[in-house]
Amino acid sequence: MMAPGLDTVLVIRTATAEGGRAAMGVVGGICCGVLVWGLAAAFGFTALVAASPLAFNILKVAGALYLVWLGLQLIGKSCRALAQPGDLLGGVTPPGKGRQPAAGLWRSWRVGFMSNLLNPGFGLVVLTLFPQFVPAHAPVAHSMMVLTCVQVAIAAAWFGLLAAVGLPLGRLLARPVVVRWFDILTGVVFLLFAAQLALAHAPH
Repeated sequence: MMAPGLDTVLVIRTATAEGGRAAMGVVGGICCGVLVWGLAAAFGFTALVAASPLAFNILKVAGALYLVWLGLQLIGKSCRALAQPGDLLGGVTPPGKGRQPAAGLWRSWRVGFMSNLLNPGFGLVVLTLFPQFVPAHAPVAHSMMVLTCVQVAIAAAWFGLLAAVGLPLGRLLARPVVVRWFDILTGVVFLLFAAQLALAHAPH
């Protein structure tokens, strides 16, 4: 969860470019994704994904396409803005003015939720890691749900901290042109994650 990955990039980018409200929407979506994966593991769905190459491939292709869509959106919107004459190429604007208009809370939540939910790699981590912490002779489903709640709490604290770190960085991005180039870089990172996901193999 704390290892650098797509969720980390997404939270920092949103906090930096769109502000705290949008970032917390993304954090809430990621936490809901973690909850869904944990419940899926508790009731055997992730075991099905791990055992079925077809299910794994469907999920990974959907996730890769979603990441491509997010990355191309960021790159395309930023390139169009950079091509327009005006203040974008001008001087420094007041702090925070270089940010993009923040997305609605629901849209931000949806982006965070879908980015986590369409990541079969995270689901397999849940499948392989959580059972190791289930006590012997304890009800598996109940124990997995407890572990899921703990993981959601950790995710909320960690990604909330990342969002808080990203806010001061956003205030330093006084030039809109810097924000646009930052979004282009983020879009490229999303495309790289999409390629990595598309090349992932189902576990044997």
